[in-house]
Amino acid sequence: MEKPLTLLFDPFETIVLFLSVLIVDSCIDDGRSNWLEGMILMSLYVLLCILNICLCGYIGCCVLEVSSLVSPIRPTTSPA
Repeated sequence: MEKPLTLLFDPFETIVLFLSVLIVDSCIDDGRSNWLEGMILMSLYVLLCILNICLCGYIGCCVLEVSSLVSPIRPTTSPA
């Protein structure tokens, strides 16, 4: 738990944040809302939660693994 707090976000988190802002803005742009728009937003949030859980590896429900796509940056050490 002793990880430093940085502003380095994963590409998935950045894309999700950007798309969420665009979708919510398009839903509330006219100043009115109905139950269908609310249900669409709730469904989108549930889908994003499931994708986040699967891609982060908390539950092994997805075939796609983040570690196979992105190699973590590790400090290089000289052999002793």
